[in-house]
Amino acid sequence: MTNSRFRPGRVAIVTGAAQGLGRAIAERLLKEGVGVLLVDRNGEQLDRTAAELAGLGKCGTLALDVTEESAPEAMRERAMGTFGSIDILVNNAGVAGSRPVHEMDEPRWRQVLEVNLNAVFRVTKAVLPAMMAAGYGRIVNMASMTGLTGFRGSSDYAVSKAGLMALTRSLAADYGSYGITANAVAPGAIRTPLAEKLLATRPKWYVRGNLEIKPVERIGEPEDVAAAVAYLTSDEAGYVSGHVLVVDGGLTATHFLPDHFSDEV
Repeated sequence: MTNSRFRPGRVAIVTGAAQGLGRAIAERLLKEGVGVLLVDRNGEQLDRTAAELAGLGKCGTLALDVTEESAPEAMRERAMGTFGSIDILVNNAGVAGSRPVHEMDEPRWRQVLEVNLNAVFRVTKAVLPAMMAAGYGRIVNMASMTGLTGFRGSSDYAVSKAGLMALTRSLAADYGSYGITANAVAPGAIRTPLAEKLLATRPKWYVRGNLEIKPVERIGEPEDVAAAVAYLTSDEAGYVSGHVLVVDGGLTATHFLPDHFSDEV
């Protein structure tokens, strides 16, 4: 794969990079010639992933939980120490929602917001000075179609992703004059280990809504999301900012939402 869309020497931090979407994003960026710092709390899986991707380009690893107080500074220092710059930040680490509001306890609500939104704020804040000084930056936040639509049994997740979209637009407004763009990617159902577990346990309306009742009648692949992230983080995307790119096979755009269907459909 050519790396013409990226200036040689670009460096990215990708959180939640050990598996699933994060791994696919890291792999795509490495193939594009970008140096990547892979961050994940699962150190063993992170080491395996790094070993498997090592032949694609220069990558480093950092095993930590993004919600730790020291995490943002640790990421900044590791990236600068290993690569000498931070050009791209992909905030991908996240946790899934749990249950309807009346069944949800407040600690779980706080945990989802802490991982999916508050940690993104802190990590982004830590890397912005380096991007501002360089006059260049690409920030991509991993949102979700649920942040646009809401979703049954996942109000905590939907709220965190809606907040992430608002944060993304505000970053675009505040830092565009520094040559920094901020965008979000909002996936639908993507074939990851977590998604496959959900599909195995969810009712028929959920499964059919994510696999069949949309213009592109298949579940998405991690590579579909990685391709979107690769464009938004590239040098070519310098005039695209404050945008939420939905990668869901047309589900939300055509209003074929799974909530419109009963279990009997």
